[in-house]
Amino acid sequence: MLYCSGQCAAAAQVLTHCEGLLGPDVAHYCSCDGRLYSECKEQNVTYLQKGLEDNVVNLLKSESTMCLKFSIHERYCVPEHLQCEMFRTMTHEDQQLRHIGNDWMDLVVIDCVPFMYYLQYLVYRQLGQTARKLAALQKLKDYACQPGGIRGHVDTAAHVLAHCWELENLPNVALHLYQQSVQQFPRNNIANWHLARLLQ
Repeated sequence: MLYCSGQCAAAAQVLTHCEGLLGPDVAHYCSCDGRLYSECKEQNVTYLQKGLEDNVVNLLKSESTMCLKFSIHERYCVPEHLQCEMFRTMTHEDQQLRHIGNDWMDLVVIDCVPFMYYLQYLVYRQLGQTARKLAALQKLKDYACQPGGIRGHVDTAAHVLAHCWELENLPNVALHLYQQSVQQFPRNNIANWHLARLLQ
């Protein structure tokens, strides 16, 4: 909301605070049907050990994250590029592949860690803080490109990373990320639209 209303200095402070809350062993969980991967590696051993030793409530509060969901009524609190995620289903074939439980496809849904890095990139870009902007971009890249790990919406993370590369005037890098996204999820994927837009 702060970023979308132009209050970038305040947004930067909130994002710094949020990043400070992340521990080294934060685990992500996603319950959205169709976005969990069977090939994902097991959770971090340190995280699992803490689950045995600590209070489960504390573990869920301080070391676990879930994906963020924004409805069409909340779209003004979401950066414009990310609003496109509400329109994943574009063709009749896309519609046929949707199942009961895929209602999240009409929402903006993104894992909270890449959302934070993406917002940091946008905020620091707006504030003209190049070093911080590039640091946020590197963190987003590291997150989106890490092998394994349990992340629910890798496609959306790739899309916001691609948008950052577009803003850096590197459309070919963005194009590659969108293409990878479509290879992984050929249907119900807004990357198809982004590809069409970049290839015009």
